[in-house]
Amino acid sequence: MLSGGKSLLRDLSFWFSYLLLFATVNISVATYLRRFNWGHLGPLLVTHWLGWGATIFIVAYTPLYFWLKRRYIRHVKTLVDIHVFGNLASFMGISLHFATQFSRPEFFRPEYGLGFITYISIVILVSTGFLYRYRILGVFDRRMKQVRVPHYNRALHITITLTFYFIVVFHVFQAIAP
Repeated sequence: MLSGGKSLLRDLSFWFSYLLLFATVNISVATYLRRFNWGHLGPLLVTHWLGWGATIFIVAYTPLYFWLKRRYIRHVKTLVDIHVFGNLASFMGISLHFATQFSRPEFFRPEYGLGFITYISIVILVSTGFLYRYRILGVFDRRMKQVRVPHYNRALHITITLTFYFIVVFHVFQAIAP
């Protein structure tokens, strides 16, 4: 049971999130296998712009969300939905950027470095956020009814968020440096 007595199987938010993750995996794999030609927008690939936009959303909205959810308590549900779905859409953009970069021919492929570490950090962020948001790692009482779930992975989620910020700065500088 989720808060409000809603079952996870009847939670449309869960299924929409799951569908976004499923689409992200499938489109990213198809992009890696070069089934999509994303084309260029100006001097860069569309997926490069998607990666930039997605990263900017995460970098800007995460601290804003942290501040707004304490200031506007009545709007927490809306803020959480924006946080969840905005970050899942951003994860899709970052995944497409990652898949495009690593599908390049071997001679032009980027090194496994900060980009790979950045992607691993965003995968951990999405995983820990998904597990908490939908209470998948629930605590059960004796009657096997799910009760309030503490945020067991909060420290990990916050630490990886800060790590993500740190790595993104270095990744951008590494990419633009000659």
